[in-house]
Amino acid sequence: MRTIKLFWVGILFGLAACASLPKKEFSNIADVVEGVWGWSDTNDCVENYHEIDISNNRKRMTITFRNVGFASETDSRKKFEYQILMIGHNIISTKMDDDLRVDKFGNPVTWNLVLLDNKNYCWQRGVGA
Repeated sequence: MRTIKLFWVGILFGLAACASLPKKEFSNIADVVEGVWGWSDTNDCVENYHEIDISNNRKRMTITFRNVGFASETDSRKKFEYQILMIGHNIISTKMDDDLRVDKFGNPVTWNLVLLDNKNYCWQRGVGA
């Protein structure tokens, strides 16, 4: 089982993958993160798992929830669409579509999916938050 963690305003939220997958090369983050995931320490793999899909051209990322996911206390959706800004060794930097939030400099908020290992990732708010 893979685990995902979410870092947001100093609070850690855990996630877990819903399937045991063969170990993939860490050098290809896009292939490693694609698949079905859920919050750790919950029944999300049955009740509200989410699936990450990255476009073939590596410019778009979609996260689709079985039921709904939350971008904030007032923003729940079944599907989240992201523009991929950059892919690094263990990070995918994104901008969520239709996200009106801005950082302290007035720039659109960005989100980094940080791959911790082949079975763990976390979300980190981009620089300037």
